[in-house]
Amino acid sequence: MMAWLRTAIAMITFGFTLFKAVQYARQLGLKRTEGMLGPGSFALIMIVLGLLALIVATIQHIRRARTLRQLDAELSVFSVGTLLAVLLAGVGVFALISVLARD
Repeated sequence: MMAWLRTAIAMITFGFTLFKAVQYARQLGLKRTEGMLGPGSFALIMIVLGLLALIVATIQHIRRARTLRQLDAELSVFSVGTLLAVLLAGVGVFALISVLARD
């Protein structure tokens, strides 16, 4: 779970940073590149992929925790990793909204 969290955060952070760099380049008056997929679109895709990774990892983690709980009733289904994933997903959604609002 923690490896997925780290990967998802890296993807979201990279996407948001790339978007801000593209935004800064536009303010400096640099020309846009022509192509099928520009850096702004790629940044948006990275943020969305990071969010999807968080969602899938959290679902997988909860399912595995439930399976383990059937073996030991004292185990909790929810963990600090799950809470952290939910909080970081909120940050990711905020980054996504911020990018969509300014693009």
